[in-house]
Amino acid sequence: MVTQEGMTLDCRGLFCPEPLLRTISTMDGIRANEQLTVLLSSPAALEDIAAWAKGRAQLISRDNKQGYIEVLLEKQTSLS
Repeated sequence: MVTQEGMTLDCRGLFCPEPLLRTISTMDGIRANEQLTVLLSSPAALEDIAAWAKGRAQLISRDNKQGYIEVLLEKQTSLS
């Protein structure tokens, strides 16, 4: 789903490594400084995404909603 604020990737109900794989694929398709909101139901998926994001994307926020976790990532500019 694409909104004016950016893209939203709904990974609720998915188990590792699927949320991470979908996040990587989606982040590969956006430009630097664009944002992606990821919806998760698994705390383990949050840990995986946070570890992967180091050096690739800025984890702007994470918020525990009722029944799921909302994560906001911003793609960093490449160093090349």
